[in-house]
Amino acid sequence: MLDFLQLKQADLLGMSLGGLLASRAAAFEPRIKKVIAYDIMYAMMDAMTMNAGKLQKFALDHLQSPVVARLLNAVLPHMASKDVDLAFKLHQATDLTGLHNPVDLLREISRYDLTGTLKDVKQEVLLLAGTDDQYVPYKRLSQLESELVRVKSLKSVTFDASTGADQHCQIGNRQLAINEFATFLNA
Repeated sequence: MLDFLQLKQADLLGMSLGGLLASRAAAFEPRIKKVIAYDIMYAMMDAMTMNAGKLQKFALDHLQSPVVARLLNAVLPHMASKDVDLAFKLHQATDLTGLHNPVDLLREISRYDLTGTLKDVKQEVLLLAGTDDQYVPYKRLSQLESELVRVKSLKSVTFDASTGADQHCQIGNRQLAINEFATFLNA
């Protein structure tokens, strides 16, 4: 996009999965000067595992097993028909990837992960996190902060229930996030 628009530099804001993608892009593109992770997504699979039980997490950790794959392909559609949240997550992931087979979909989204990438981010970075985010574990914030070792500057903003912006992408009080964007970009 930067080449197409013939931009010498740009700031980048990524929302939800875009927060992960923006951070990843910054690791490889020096023309990006400021990065906003408008939610601190570190691994897309987190959304699938956050509320999963031990057996579900075991299955998700063993997607390469043919036995587990057959079981998940049979069970996930039934589980999603009874779980609105799971159905939403699978639908969103299908829209993003174009994949309909549950195991193929899960294998693909497991590739969306920042492991080993953040050490190459050198820009100014703003991380926004909600303490009660239903798709991104709040504990990932400290991991991101510790892995962003070469950034020019790092600012993290946490929103809790008292702000009304504690949910995913600050749903409930997005204006607080917008105010943070403006302050960061105008600094």
